[in-house]
Amino acid sequence: MDPTEIKLIPQIPDIIDFQRDPESYGNLPPPIQGTDLKPNFTLEHFLDRLRNLELNLWEVSEGRVIGFNVVGGKIFMDLGKILISFYQRGEFCGDILNRVRIVENQNVLYPYPTVKNTEPMSFSEGIKIDMMHFRRIIAKVIEASFPGPQEFSNTVKLFFSEIFYQHTDFHILQLLHPLFYNKLERVNFALLIDQYMQEYEYAEVGLAGLSNSDYGIGDWWTRIPPTSIYQDVLHFENNFKALYLGKHHNLILFLRNCYLHNSRGASMLHQLFPDVCAVVIDAIIRADHMSFIDDPKQYTLMEYFLRSSFRFVIIIPYRYPGVHEAPHSIA
Repeated sequence: MDPTEIKLIPQIPDIIDFQRDPESYGNLPPPIQGTDLKPNFTLEHFLDRLRNLELNLWEVSEGRVIGFNVVGGKIFMDLGKILISFYQRGEFCGDILNRVRIVENQNVLYPYPTVKNTEPMSFSEGIKIDMMHFRRIIAKVIEASFPGPQEFSNTVKLFFSEIFYQHTDFHILQLLHPLFYNKLERVNFALLIDQYMQEYEYAEVGLAGLSNSDYGIGDWWTRIPPTSIYQDVLHFENNFKALYLGKHHNLILFLRNCYLHNSRGASMLHQLFPDVCAVVIDAIIRADHMSFIDDPKQYTLMEYFLRSSFRFVIIIPYRYPGVHEAPHSIA
């Protein structure tokens, strides 16, 4: 499917992840005898805790769900990192819905053997199955947390964009989606994108889509309140006309300047532009960014994402005692 044919902001009732469980991989390895599979910490047990209001995972502002709070974000970032560590070994899960465990202290475990398959097509299909399960888990968490009508941010909706299925090479950006970021991770992501744009001149092509009004951040320079501390950054010297006015992609540059020159920048800017990280990822994937990279020395966004030194993209190889082999080192 042409990425331009995929709806920009999906609506919750139309999203397939809220309608049914996906199929699992057909040839799963059996549990290892004697391994503690922690049956009391299944996904369904975790969902019951949400239904009983024992646990709050969400950041809500004025009745609108912005994204996960620190607790919720950590749970699913941890799960995403576990999956990525498997993929870097050429392995996948195949049935996350039934095999993931979330214990009482919100630590995430995968106490089952992974699927090892050397066939590239099967591995690609396995990753897609895992992504479908991962998305379904988030949908189930939303349903358990909000049984009634609820307003959601574009960040929540963009997590479920079909665009991730059209570019499966970007699965890491699905698993470590901005829906799960805390304040520091949002800052780090904006700084990462700023560095990416500085290093590769083609990068701004991928951000041209920020001008689309459906994203909700078009003409972003008009959204800075007249009394805001950021007006000084916006109008520093001749920067407003030279760098910002009419340049939608330079929202990232503006955020970078605010973060670096004002210590209060992170929380206040998050209130002004809560969806910017998710919008950036969606816009870059829609631009099919990989298609116009000819220099092998230049990285795609996902490669750059993994190679960066920012804390939230450091992947530690996962090992569950008695199940997974001691992993080899990752370059």
